[in-house]
Amino acid sequence: MEAWDGFCEVLGASELASDPRFATPECRRINVATLVEAIRAAFRRSELRPLTQTLQALGIRCTAVQDYAELANDPQVKANGYVVELEHPAFGSIRVPANPIRLGRTPTVTPVAAPKPGEHTLDVLAELSIEGDAVERLRSSGALGGKEMR
Repeated sequence: MEAWDGFCEVLGASELASDPRFATPECRRINVATLVEAIRAAFRRSELRPLTQTLQALGIRCTAVQDYAELANDPQVKANGYVVELEHPAFGSIRVPANPIRLGRTPTVTPVAAPKPGEHTLDVLAELSIEGDAVERLRSSGALGGKEMR
């Protein structure tokens, strides 16, 4: 059984496999708009998880497209630590994507909450050797922003 025939059978749309408009990959490409609508109709009649598992068992590469909530709760995502919790000063405990790059001898950096406006201004200026009176001149000129600077 060809993948196309198996796909159509699993979808409960075996008539697509025998339709001359879809007989070859080239025919399916030419008639893609009609084909997509027929496949959508067949998918609406099916439950996603069992359908996906059956197609995968036939060797047809497919997977469900997940929304953000489904993805964050996916067992594989959890097992690989792709989502981590961190404390946000305004929102408390939040879940954010972890660094997806995993190297054998180099530890990944755990994300932190984004800084508030001006939160690190003085630290950055100090790294640039700008301190004391120079900072006050920048502040009084309006170059550094308002009271949120620390």
